[in-house]
Amino acid sequence: MYRLQRQVKKLYRRVQREQPVVAGLSTTTLQMLVALERAAGPLRPGELAAELEMKNSNVASALRGLDKQGLINRRADPADGRKVLIDLTGEGRRRIADARRRRTAWLQEAVDELLTPKEQSLLFAAADLMERLAEQGADDEPQARRRAG
Repeated sequence: MYRLQRQVKKLYRRVQREQPVVAGLSTTTLQMLVALERAAGPLRPGELAAELEMKNSNVASALRGLDKQGLINRRADPADGRKVLIDLTGEGRRRIADARRRRTAWLQEAVDELLTPKEQSLLFAAADLMERLAEQGADDEPQARRRAG
């Protein structure tokens, strides 16, 4: 099992290294944009911080930069006018889509060049299994936290 963990981490790190540089965005701010894109709707900054396991102060700082670049919208929360809701602008969505296209192109090229059709089938079957493992108990508190508590 340790070998599997190590290999998954190694591939993850490689994919991260192939993450295209998006002008003016750090990896953290790009992750924030992706989290906003995946959300069912606008998020409060505290919800975004919890989703990314970041400090509220770090999220606030990053949001200021994203706002200056025109990548997010801020608006008053209709349920509580003292709170703010954050969502993506069209430009924010375009930047994410562009970064995703470039990263996917690298991975597709690597799979096509390095793997036989049979190996590709095995890889995709393994990916389905890993997804099932990742989703198992996803709504629950992580096991490590349950054990620690």
